[in-house]
Order: sequence, then structure tokens, then C-alpha cells
Amino acid sequence: MIAFLQQYRTAPGANTEAMCIAAIRAQLAAEFRENASRPTKPDREERTKPAVDARFSIGSRRFAIEHTKLPTYSGEFDADAKWRGLKDSLEAMEDRLSLLVDKDSSYEAWLPACPRIARADRGNLLALLEERIRHLMPTLGTTFPQNVLATQLNSRQSEMRVRLGRYPADFLRYRSTKPFHFERAPDFSESGERHATILGAFKAKARKLALERRAGRVSVLVLEWSPTIATPYIPVLVAGEILQQLFRDSVDRVAVICTAERIWSIQHIDGSQPPTRDIFKTNWWLYDPETERAWQRPWV
Repeated sequence: MIAFLQQYRTAPGANTEAMCIAAIRAQLAAEFRENASRPTKPDREERTKPAVDARFSIGSRRFAIEHTKLPTYSGEFDADAKWRGLKDSLEAMEDRLSLLVDKDSSYEAWLPACPRIARADRGNLLALLEERIRHLMPTLGTTFPQNVLATQLNSRQSEMRVRLGRYPADFLRYRSTKPFHFERAPDFSESGERHATILGAFKAKARKLALERRAGRVSVLVLEWSPTIATPYIPVLVAGEILQQLFRDSVDRVAVICTAERIWSIQHIDGSQPPTRDIFKTNWWLYDPETERAWQRPWV
């Protein structure tokens, strides 16, 4: 299975909003070491005005939760549909190319997250991709920068930029069990995309959360994130900066729930906390959606 399509996913049609609310409720209960009350759903009960997705209490604290799914980049969901149409062809290509890899090496090819592939031209571009990779694999060295190169493919109505890398045999074992595999990677300004999508989420949800805060509740914006590309960016740092700079009067806490693995991660920043990388040592939690248990991530 291609690594970027092999990530953990909830079942099709699953209510991820309800699951994320359950996750943040369990995390807050574990953080404050008190049981949480059963959540209410104001957005479904209060039809006369905009309302948040959930409210519940933990001890004397009252919380208001607003959830939204955060795309990894603009147009992600349309791009996912295109890539799933390529899944079988790329998996078969991985298998054929894996036969060419020696026992001391592993190869990874990064393909663009937003492919420009015309449906009628798909077969031509895939054939060109495999031919180019077969030609380039023997030319790669074993140390940087000779072990990495980029190439441009053009076929009638389609184009694709590919980054090919050669690494030690066990270097990529956590991404794929195959000696050769594909990954999706950004072909855009990812930092700009990340900021724009998170800022949009704050703007869409801030008004409802501000009303909850005025009513004496702790307002929490929950961003659900399930990255489909190889990315070093950490959304909670961007979200924390936006909260600090623009939304401290409406949002008390922003939490990013990453649902890409079987065990979810929950990272949060409060409006009163400067977003620094050391914050992860206290504000990073793990959650098992099967048992609905949350615990703080251990640090050595």
C-alpha cells in the first residue's frame, strides 16, 4: 500500500466531529483530573441562533467546543480524489520498482500533492514516470547531495515534478515496508497555505466562541487535522500564533487533533501561553478513539 494512502482513517461516513469532541472532552478531563459531564449539542438544539458544537462541564469549569476539519492545503479533498484514482497503478509500480533495489538501499519518490494530470493523459504520464525512475535509480549516490535529485515530467496535457531519493535500507522503514515507495509532498508554499487555512478556521468560528466566552464558558476551537502529505509543519504552532495575535478576546484555547494514526495526538495552546516549541512537553496528549482514553505524552 502506498504510504500516503496507508495512514489510519476513521471508517467512511464516521462522525468525526463527535469523535473529536469526545477526544477533547477526555483530554480535558484527564488534564483537570475530574470527570466530564455528558455533552450537549447546542448547534442542533438551538435553531434560532448560531450555536457551538458542544458544551460540557468539568468540575466548576464550563466548556464550549467548536470543531472544524482543517485541510492540509487548499484543494486537498479534490486532490485526494485524484490520487485515489491512481492508487492501484502506483502500488503496482512500487512493486515493480522494488525489484530493482539492492539489499542495502531504499528509495523514495516524492510526487506533487496537487497533481496536474489530465484524465485522458494518465496512462502516458505514468509510463513516463516509471521509465524516468528506472533510468535515474542507478545514477544516485549514497550520500547527500548525490543521493537526491529532481526531475520534470511533461506529457501532452499533463506535467509532474518528481523528487527521487536513495537512502540506507532501514532509513524509511517507518513509512513503508517496500524498498521503493511513493510519498506525496508539497508543491506549493506550505507555510503560506497552513496560515491561510487556520486563519480561515478562526474567522469562521470566532463569533460563536466569543458569545460563549461572554457567558462564562471556556471557549475551545478544535482543529481536526489528518495530513495526507509528507510535511514537517506543525499546525499548533501556527494556530497558537494566530490565537495570540488576533483572537485572544474570543478564543481561550486552540487544540489540534491529528487523526492520521491509530492513536490520535492532541496539542493545544491557550491564549495566555506564548507558543514556543517547549510547550509540547506539557501540552501534548495522546488519545485512543477505541477506548476513549486520553493520557499525556511521556517525555524522556
